[in-house]
Amino acid sequence: MKNKLLILMISLIVISCNKKSKSETVISGSSAYVGKTYTLCSNDTSNSTFQEIQFIDSENYSWKTTYYSAIDCLDADKTTSDIYTGKYRYDSRTEIFAELALKNEMTLHTQDLVDSIKVDTNQNCGFTDWEVDVTKDITGALSCYGGTFEPYTEYDPIPGSSLSADVVNIYGVSFYP
Repeated sequence: MKNKLLILMISLIVISCNKKSKSETVISGSSAYVGKTYTLCSNDTSNSTFQEIQFIDSENYSWKTTYYSAIDCLDADKTTSDIYTGKYRYDSRTEIFAELALKNEMTLHTQDLVDSIKVDTNQNCGFTDWEVDVTKDITGALSCYGGTFEPYTEYDPIPGSSLSADVVNIYGVSFYP
């Protein structure tokens, strides 16, 4: 009788472990989008923004945003660029993309902007030595365009997101390869 109880208990443990592992969703990258770059140019009546998300591998990403003074995302009208780099994970069952942002870099592309930001302590990100097309690491910088970019200490989920080979939806915006 003791042997039958022992065998029954071991069987139940094995069955419950098998069920648990089958129902878990693997949170990692997929070969469908890893290594791809997804882009979007959006505009309003006088400015435009070009965003580029690159999934470097199954854990690391970069998200570059470039701002333009005209509506067509042309390099001649480039003003600033921000690059966020970090880690990501994606739960395909619940379609939750989560990011762990680790670093923020900014580049100023016009002399007028460099001249104005050098003297504006509310926006200069703690630097007074800005130069045109020189990238600065502004991670954790105080007084940076009215806010501070702090690295995340845990994954920040983005509800309603989805990733595939054809489209990436993040924050309700669609990016295409």
